[in-house]
Amino acid sequence: MTRSPVVKPGKSAKKATHVKDSEAVTATGGTNSVNAILMAAVEEFSERGFEGARMEAVAQRAGYNKSLVYRHFTDKLGLFEAVLRHKIEQRTDMAHRMPDELAAALEYWFEQTFADPYYLRLLIREALNDTGGEIVEETSRREYYQELTMAIAKLQETQQVSQQYDPAMLNLAMTALALFPTVFPQLTRLITHRAPDSRAFKREWKNILRQLAENLTVPEA
Repeated sequence: MTRSPVVKPGKSAKKATHVKDSEAVTATGGTNSVNAILMAAVEEFSERGFEGARMEAVAQRAGYNKSLVYRHFTDKLGLFEAVLRHKIEQRTDMAHRMPDELAAALEYWFEQTFADPYYLRLLIREALNDTGGEIVEETSRREYYQELTMAIAKLQETQQVSQQYDPAMLNLAMTALALFPTVFPQLTRLITHRAPDSRAFKREWKNILRQLAENLTVPEA
């Protein structure tokens, strides 16, 4: 079976501004302090969740005082939204660099889960507090996943991937396959007797991903 090329999402995502205003950046040391605060906030939110995170703790992690954090960001919700926007931008950049083949793209996203464990922890923390209501930064996040769904639909339109699957459901299934071993390492160890970050598991899981992707492709006539 031939491997199907993946249509990469367009670079239409808007670049977010993570500060309250440009004057605050100039007056308090520029974007270096903003980036340091964002990185510290990623760690704080991923470890403690939104409810448990404290602005003072973020400031301590970043090496700045709390007043500077508030000069850049309105409140804890504003900081959390900025963190998610930052992570969405990173994921969008990753999507632009993913391989052109469906099987290779699945392997690529699986590897990326190990490159950014804080992103997964943020998702898990967010999921634990989910009540079915509005999602933080919902519009931009929907746009990101919609672009990936449209890429799958394009492959179906060009007869490269089977049309028997709903593209959104297929996107969800592919996301689950890439994330599950890292999100649930204990289940991975219980079921396979291997750690998800071990070479043996990665090799075998990539082989499974490759075979599944090939089964989704339309064979040449």
